[in-house]
Amino acid sequence: MFAMQTVRTSVFVQRCVRKLRHDSIAKSVFRFNNTSSNLQRTCLYDFHVAQNGKMVPFAGWEMPVQYKDTISESHLHVRENVGIFDVSHMLQTKVVGKDRIEYMESLVPADVQGMKDNTGTLSVFLNEKGGILDDLIVTKTTEDYLYVVSNAGCIEKDFSNMQNRAEACRKKGLDVKVEKIQNALVAVQGRC
Repeated sequence: MFAMQTVRTSVFVQRCVRKLRHDSIAKSVFRFNNTSSNLQRTCLYDFHVAQNGKMVPFAGWEMPVQYKDTISESHLHVRENVGIFDVSHMLQTKVVGKDRIEYMESLVPADVQGMKDNTGTLSVFLNEKGGILDDLIVTKTTEDYLYVVSNAGCIEKDFSNMQNRAEACRKKGLDVKVEKIQNALVAVQGRC
């Protein structure tokens, strides 16, 4: 995970929510940096920079790796309190179709059918021999789709894997479609 400043959580959460609302309404959620490095920026990029975040390249994105605190101080803060992490750079997909659960269970060892609505589970993508390709979180929604989030460093590999499996399923007569989506995404971690 990338660093998150250890400011008072409630103030930070309020700022993030305002920033997310503003960017999603006034601008595209993602902006592309046309500098020579061609790194993408999440909608919270300006906030990270304003808070003196040390920005570094990661999987094609400019991401904060550290703020004014040391890494140890940030780690301890999240362990003892709470931190919010900008994970908007991760691959987000929507799986639709009446056979979406059967499709997803062909990719992961999770019991997606048995999940309660609007819950998610950590799982892994498996290859044809049962080996692990990558980890992911799959959420079963009440809105007739599965929401899947996987690693930014494996976007092309994971999306290609999902698309290829969906195509194979459609050839067998299954109704399934995979769509890449781009939303702002934050992770809240710490003590409750």
